[in-house]
Amino acid sequence: MQRRRQIAIALLCSMLQFSAVSAPPTRIFAPQGIKIGEVTQTSAIVWTRTTDASREGHSGQVQIEYKATNATGNRESTEWQSTWFADDFTTQFELTELKPGTEYDLKIHYADFDSRSNMTIDTSFRTAPAADDPRDINFVVIGCQQFETRDTPNGQRVYETMLAVKPDFAVHTGDIVYYDKPDPVARDIETARFKWHRMYGQPLLEKFHNRVPTYFQQDDHDVLKNDSWKGQTAGELKFAEGLSIFDEQTPTPATPYRTVRWGRNLQIWLLEGREFRSPNNMADGPEKTILGSEQFLWLARTLKESDATFKVIISPTPIVGPDRDKKNDNHANFGFKHEGDKLRKLLASVPNTFTVCGDRHWQYVSVDPVTGLREYSVGPTTDKHAGGWSQDKFVENMHRFLRVKGGFLSVAVMHEGGEPQLVVRHHAVDGEVVHEDEWTAIIESGEQP
Repeated sequence: MQRRRQIAIALLCSMLQFSAVSAPPTRIFAPQGIKIGEVTQTSAIVWTRTTDASREGHSGQVQIEYKATNATGNRESTEWQSTWFADDFTTQFELTELKPGTEYDLKIHYADFDSRSNMTIDTSFRTAPAADDPRDINFVVIGCQQFETRDTPNGQRVYETMLAVKPDFAVHTGDIVYYDKPDPVARDIETARFKWHRMYGQPLLEKFHNRVPTYFQQDDHDVLKNDSWKGQTAGELKFAEGLSIFDEQTPTPATPYRTVRWGRNLQIWLLEGREFRSPNNMADGPEKTILGSEQFLWLARTLKESDATFKVIISPTPIVGPDRDKKNDNHANFGFKHEGDKLRKLLASVPNTFTVCGDRHWQYVSVDPVTGLREYSVGPTTDKHAGGWSQDKFVENMHRFLRVKGGFLSVAVMHEGGEPQLVVRHHAVDGEVVHEDEWTAIIESGEQP
């Protein structure tokens, strides 16, 4: 059902499980609520974590009941799943055989090991429409977020303002937590997990994810440390363990890169930029890669196969840029120029294709001067987290919009006068639209809009 990597933790799991079962019943809570993720036309993954009343992780049981909102008859029920210390008291359910474009009601039940029901979360979500369904779609994209730079005591304000957009789904481009930033720096598994608990224990984030299906992408700070790659360590924390913790703390697919069709007019691609990359300090050339050969071939093949009107490529790091001269970690940098040139050429060759990126702490719209590929940077989630670029550093032959502030991106795909349109908006933290692009689909021409 889900991708789980083995991490080196010396645990006597059987003893811990026996102890949890034989101990006196403890009331079970879920202060982080749920995360609905990886929604397709026929499936979804629901994540949750159990604790005691003090918000300390605690073993318990979880079950989900679900049915189409307007359907008659009984709800479908999953088996009860137990949560254990070895998995940080998390569990994930894959719901399958769902109907496309359908709203589902969920009831997530939590119980102790005497099967006494402790609490229930009620919510709903909608599956992706079928490939021939022309309905309008609206989604949001966010990027870097750090606990220390949150702008309200209850979490990042954008989570509240994004709800006003009424998105069908959301994408988080990575740097979801910062292992290598202070208070405290994560140099072991326990501290890394703590950073996830603290971030998603905030009420605004819990409320958002209880309602909005989200696709999570990983990047350097939420895997290990800045500009990291396979084989590195940070204190006792290993890169492979960081990957495993990410899978543990988010709804995860079987393969970290994936594409999802959302009706007739939209398909998204979610790229993976950490697991398959070459070391940043390797000399550039045909063998140096961020995506890996398998992912690159998959991207080229699925783009060619797609008949969706608009194609949106979402990358944890920039593909077009521009970026700072001293950076060497993404396709906009000279360190990965060979694959970057190849990737930009591929994407620009497909009509109605746009890229969205995270990682940079400023918002921008840019156009590659060679291929004409257009990129939208979502920026950080708060103004406090913005920086790394100057507002007066407007690159004339690339930038179409520049704003060194926080916020989010919304993307709407709709019909207007019978012609499919894509509207991309940069929002400020308070939801104000600070920039808007509107594109009518090119149906016959091979030129970039």
